[in-house]
Amino acid sequence: MTNKDCMNVKPSYSIYISCINIGKYFQPGSPKSLKNEIILVTGGGNGIVDVSDRKQVSHAAEQIRKQIGHVTILFNNAGYGGDINYGWKQDPQLIEKTFDVNVLSHFWTIQEFLPHMIDIGRGHVVGTCSILGFLYASGGSAYAGSKFAMRGTLHSIKEELRRLPKKNDVQISMVYPSLISTDMIASIDVRPKRWFFLGGMTSPRAAAKQIVRGVLHNKQHIYIPESVRIFQFLIGIMPDEVYAKLSDLMGSPGMDN
Repeated sequence: MTNKDCMNVKPSYSIYISCINIGKYFQPGSPKSLKNEIILVTGGGNGIVDVSDRKQVSHAAEQIRKQIGHVTILFNNAGYGGDINYGWKQDPQLIEKTFDVNVLSHFWTIQEFLPHMIDIGRGHVVGTCSILGFLYASGGSAYAGSKFAMRGTLHSIKEELRRLPKKNDVQISMVYPSLISTDMIASIDVRPKRWFFLGGMTSPRAAAKQIVRGVLHNKQHIYIPESVRIFQFLIGIMPDEVYAKLSDLMGSPGMDN
């Protein structure tokens, strides 16, 4: 793209696309059908495959293809909370595990299943990110770093799919949960009242319904709860001094006395 081409991307086009997206938000249209789709979900606390182990993922993927067929919808939901401590004091092994599970596992599963989706011209990859994919918080530098990396990875793959010579309808969705009442959240002593501006705690059932609804409508960004969408926008324009005050309000989960 030349400088002249860049100049031709007028503000009116951005406004036009924004209006379309707002319309889709209030009138999302009919959900897509899941008939004949083969759906794979990673995560869930315990499983038979360590998704951070590339060889295990490759072996499991081959077994799935032989016994069930080609995966057409991939939910990368596996996550690891890591060490809750100052970044310079975190356990090196736990830092590695955090990035292995939260970042590298996405590469291993995507490399196994995305090529077939590209071949048939359709499919869907869903990645569970976090509000810490755009929100930095004291005590979670490794976890937040892994979620920033995962978000960048999926954004880049989405752009790579768009630029392929052969057009395709492979969708990429990112999920940004706030506080979900899971074992991982319970283990780090999060204080929901301090995070009131994010909409409070969400039950796993309610979160699952919202994720499925978003996937069925091919939403690129799924926020849980929806108030997180507004908060992400505010973070982008918030002065550092204001964010520091907000960070003091949130505290450091698992580290505050």
